[in-house]
Amino acid sequence: MFYELASLFRAPAWMTEAPAADVSPDMRFMPVVTQFQLAVDMALATTAPAGYGHSYFGRDYVEPWVAVTAPDSWSAADTKRLMDHCDSGFGIGCDHD
Repeated sequence: MFYELASLFRAPAWMTEAPAADVSPDMRFMPVVTQFQLAVDMALATTAPAGYGHSYFGRDYVEPWVAVTAPDSWSAADTKRLMDHCDSGFGIGCDHD
């Protein structure tokens, strides 16, 4: 869980991991301040550009799904076709036709 009340006084476990390439390496835990930042992040979670923050589109799930499930006879072309099919916009997911 990324948001927890305990982060008011204790760094969340995920902050001990190496930051992603698009996250500042200067990010630090500060009691109370970090909790406030997390609360603001959750309130504005869907306002980030597509593919960042919490703005997930159906196509964002395709590559992780392929990596985890490793479907038999699956090709890069299959991945692209599914990503195109699931490019309906934020919160919509894949077309059903």
